[in-house]
Amino acid sequence: MSTPQEATELNPTAWENAPVVIKTGGGQTGGETDPPAPLTMQCTISIPDEPPGKNLSFRSTLLEDQWQSAKSDQHASITSVVIDEMGKPRKTITPDPTGLAVLQISYGTETLIVQEVELPDNDVDTKLSITSSRPFLVTDSVSDTEWRDSETDVPAENPFVVFTKGGTSDETRCVTTNVTITINVEWGNMPPS
Repeated sequence: MSTPQEATELNPTAWENAPVVIKTGGGQTGGETDPPAPLTMQCTISIPDEPPGKNLSFRSTLLEDQWQSAKSDQHASITSVVIDEMGKPRKTITPDPTGLAVLQISYGTETLIVQEVELPDNDVDTKLSITSSRPFLVTDSVSDTEWRDSETDVPAENPFVVFTKGGTSDETRCVTTNVTITINVEWGNMPPS
């Protein structure tokens, strides 16, 4: 499974829509050692180079090129979540306009959480925060503390996805391990209201 993430300071009046992609599936490992190891699969998070030159990234304290908690450099807001299984659309979730969004993806006992967090003394602007129960290895660092792409192994179990915002909740129990979750994000400062 792969997963992308992003961040950067943009023009307060010109929001760009760039996704964070989380992908799992493909080859499975484990199960052939003594004692048998649990089967695992790769999970990746990445931010495509969209728009070109904007250098969207996440910032985290890296320990030997690994992270377990990261935050976007710039303001960010989730506009929708798209779940594809086996390369085919399964569900599109469009959030309630009120409240903070939280996306939780569970692979058996391991959990990845992507959520909007309010900035101190500001109830309009948010950033994206990502936390994981398992460390991710940075595979394409922008600097010593920033990254666009990272990966880890998770249990080879069908993802269970829960999205909540504004008092509404949407649960999806995937039927395969070959899942791509695209988090569509608007980056930059909120325009004045």
